[in-house]
Amino acid sequence: MKSVGSSIRINGPLVAKLRGDQGWTQSELATQSGYTERLIRKMEAGHPVSNATLIDICDTFTRAGASLTADDLQYGPVQMTKEFIHGMYVHKGEVINQCSHFVSADIVVEFRGDPAVFPFAGQHVGIDEARSAFAAFYSVLTPPEDISELDSFKFLEMDKSVLVWGETMTHPIGTPMDKPIKLAIRFNFEDGWLVKFDDCFDTQEASKHFETAEGDQAPAESD
Repeated sequence: MKSVGSSIRINGPLVAKLRGDQGWTQSELATQSGYTERLIRKMEAGHPVSNATLIDICDTFTRAGASLTADDLQYGPVQMTKEFIHGMYVHKGEVINQCSHFVSADIVVEFRGDPAVFPFAGQHVGIDEARSAFAAFYSVLTPPEDISELDSFKFLEMDKSVLVWGETMTHPIGTPMDKPIKLAIRFNFEDGWLVKFDDCFDTQEASKHFETAEGDQAPAESD
C-alpha cells in the first residue's frame, strides 16, 4: 500500500460524487487507487491527505474518464468560496447548513447597509446568528432563476481571504431588476474554516430597488 501523509484538505463531497458517477463503492475506489477503504472513508469525510495521495486519486478518476485536476480536489479557500457562493443561489437561506462542513461555529457574517432599509444588515456573530441572517436575507431577496451569472464572478485569493466581485441580478422578491448591481464579498479563512463573510454590495443602488419594491407592494388608496 502507498504511504499517506496529512497536508492537504480534500474536497470530500466531490470525491464521493465522482465515485458515485463511476458507480463505485468506497471499497472499489480503494482497489482502483491502491489505497485502503479506511483512507477513502476519511478522505470523503474531508480529512487531509498528502499531495501524492491527492494526485493518485485524481489520476484514478481521470483514467476512468473524469475531467479534473488535482487542484479541483483540494478544499482550499477558493474552492470553499465557490461552493458557498453557489450554495447562496441554490440553497438560499439554508446555505449555512449546507456548508456547515467548513463554516466555523464562531463565524462572523456582516451585511453592509442601514438595518432600517435592509432587515438583514449588521454584524451577526456565531453560526446561529449567521443562519438567522441568511434566512432574513432570503426572506426579502431572491437570486435569478438563471444562475449563469456565477460564471462571470471573479475570485482573488489573498493570504487567508478570498475576494469575490462581479454583478448580480439578485433582487427584492416580486420586483425583478432591469440591470444588475455590483457585488463584492470578502471571505476570511483560518485553519480551513470560514470565519468571516463580509458582503459589501452596492447599498446605494440596492436601496433604490428596495424603495421600488415597497412602492409596488403598497396598497392603492381608494377614491
